[in-house]
Amino acid sequence: MTRRQKIVLSSLLSLLFLTVTWIATNSRVSLGGEKSKLQWFEILTNGGADEEHCDMADSVVLIDVHYDKQLVLEKDDDGMPIGMVAATDKQKLKKLLEYLHQGNDYRYILLDVFLDKNISSPEDSSLYQLIVSMPRIVIPYPETSALADTCLNCKAGHAQYTTAIWENDFVKYPFLTNGKESVALKMYQDLTGRTITKHGFLYTDRWPVRKSAILTFELRENSDLSFRKHYLGWVVGDTLAGEVYGSMLNEPGFATDKYVLIGDFKEDRHNTYLGEMSGPVINFNAYLTLLHGHHRISLLMLTIMWGVFFWLVWIVFSHSVLSQIFLWLGAPTILFLLCIVTYLVFHEVYDILTATTLFYLLRTAVEARRNKKILIERYYKIKNYICTWKRKIESRFC
Repeated sequence: MTRRQKIVLSSLLSLLFLTVTWIATNSRVSLGGEKSKLQWFEILTNGGADEEHCDMADSVVLIDVHYDKQLVLEKDDDGMPIGMVAATDKQKLKKLLEYLHQGNDYRYILLDVFLDKNISSPEDSSLYQLIVSMPRIVIPYPETSALADTCLNCKAGHAQYTTAIWENDFVKYPFLTNGKESVALKMYQDLTGRTITKHGFLYTDRWPVRKSAILTFELRENSDLSFRKHYLGWVVGDTLAGEVYGSMLNEPGFATDKYVLIGDFKEDRHNTYLGEMSGPVINFNAYLTLLHGHHRISLLMLTIMWGVFFWLVWIVFSHSVLSQIFLWLGAPTILFLLCIVTYLVFHEVYDILTATTLFYLLRTAVEARRNKKILIERYYKIKNYICTWKRKIESRFC
């Protein structure tokens, strides 16, 4: 193989490897155990600390509905009554939303309370109409469930906490799932007027972007955020154990220009590389990823990755000292170092498993071709050796 042929082949293969790696990285499912890498990267960058102040924390109000329940009737899929169950107190929830709707000075409402069609209460109809009439509000719905009323579809966003093949914890957040917009993307559309558009396996938002992202969690559930959490009963006014709690809705500026996150912060929790985190906070961090442009593809990162891939392909085809170093060091180590660089500089963890597999297959194919060539050369060498001795013996006895 000439030098020019080697350059062309290395360029094409590195581009192919980069494309396949990018498709795997941009998928909704993690393949390469990104969670363990992120935990190590977090320790390296922050020493594992999570008490740093986030500027967005001052713009957030958390309202916990966990302790505000009411007994309501639950039905099966055929509409037959099953019994009474404890569910979110929709009367209190409605009171809170009415106040927010009347003031209309909030920035956005993330209502992370699943409205199940099998659980009904007297407030359902009026509550649903109120939600539909409110601007700047989103409600999540799980992939396998249906909302209580079709009128809520215009306010709904897809909620899917994608798991990895190798681990059962939340790792990636998909902004689009089978064409369905996520909660974060719905917020992003309502507040910025922008969205993610699909073009084959590519996605754009005025720039090439990722459709799935590993979140960096700008807003974390630490002490900086805990005192911004209030209970629904305290907010609307409630009587508990004989003590009357005044309504916080009378406080001026309670929700003015704030993101209001409403949900169950005790039960609705998911394991992340930073530990357990509530669903509303995960969804809000996904929105921050979009808002701050962290879903955009860095051309510099792709160029660096292509350059490293080109170098690895080149030395696989070479017989130089670099090739021997590569065989000793191995592609996984070099690709892992590249993974560290992309995370520290671009906050992106690419699918190292896919890249490593591709280079392993390439190296195996090249070594097999070389071994085949060596075997053929040895075969002809032995054959020539036998023929030479055969001629010598024939000439001696003839």
